[in-house]
Amino acid sequence: MSIPGATRMGSHSGGKGIPKAIALLLALLAAIALIPTFGIAQRAPKKLAKQDVIDLLTGDVPSDQVAEEARKAGISFQVTASVAKEIRDAGGSEDLINVLRTLAPRAPAAPASAPRTAPASSPPVLVIESSPGQSQVYIDDEPKGSTSPEGRLKLTQLAPGDHLVRISLTGFQDHEETVTLAAGKVTTVATTLQPPVAPPVSSPPQLPQTEETPTVPAPQPSLPPTLSRMPHNGFVSFRVAHDHNRNGKDYCVGVMSVGNGMIYYKADNGVHVFEIPLNSVREARRNITYLVKLGAFHIRLKKGTNFNFVAINRQTQPQPPDPVLTAIDNARGN
Repeated sequence: MSIPGATRMGSHSGGKGIPKAIALLLALLAAIALIPTFGIAQRAPKKLAKQDVIDLLTGDVPSDQVAEEARKAGISFQVTASVAKEIRDAGGSEDLINVLRTLAPRAPAAPASAPRTAPASSPPVLVIESSPGQSQVYIDDEPKGSTSPEGRLKLTQLAPGDHLVRISLTGFQDHEETVTLAAGKVTTVATTLQPPVAPPVSSPPQLPQTEETPTVPAPQPSLPPTLSRMPHNGFVSFRVAHDHNRNGKDYCVGVMSVGNGMIYYKADNGVHVFEIPLNSVREARRNITYLVKLGAFHIRLKKGTNFNFVAINRQTQPQPPDPVLTAIDNARGN
């Protein structure tokens, strides 16, 4: 007996098994929809803070169990000496503290220190040591002071590089040398000044004696050195005293003649006879320190030799040296 209008399962015009496959697919989709979402987006456990560890210990959780929980979750604090003491005071064991130390996060890297500014280079230092003391010091022909009575001068305001050093003292030969100064380093120039060396003497011209050039007896050492202007035969002659570098206590008196490209000096007693070409003279000037009260002047040669004189009159009294210096300047064409 059949039920009117009923249709047999599996006899649908689409073919056998199709309605059963659709039912299985729908059942699978429904099962997937029922899967809990928390299993997919489950979060990682929170790391233990220091207070969490202390709370577990004070809640009678054994140290080994606290260590196990720390291994699972990790910790968020550094185990410093003070933290370790707090954990011990809460009942934590040394094994727990050691485990926590291995799990502690790395300390943040220290901020990079600002680059250090290179210190400015210190200036060079030049030390002058001279004998005798109180010598004048020139750097590149600029006066920089004089050495102390002990013969020392320290210069700290010079630029690095090459410099010409000249050490001068009236009555002595100049000392000159070139030094190379380096920043932050001390350079020492030490010298003992030498007395002047008389230039080679050729036979000087015989200076005629006139009524204006009487023979003046050599003064006693207690008297000051001594001018008497005496023109003759193309020369201009003067009475002068030649100082022997003994602060005016040792000298000879004679005649200085200037002319024909030369300066001649001949002592009355023949002790000193000089013949100086004018083109070898660096300067002829009044002294600024040595025997200034006597009006002394010096003739310095280009090679460093220095001669000191005092102009005198017929009575062997000191006179201004201007006529002598003017004659030398005129003869040199200055």
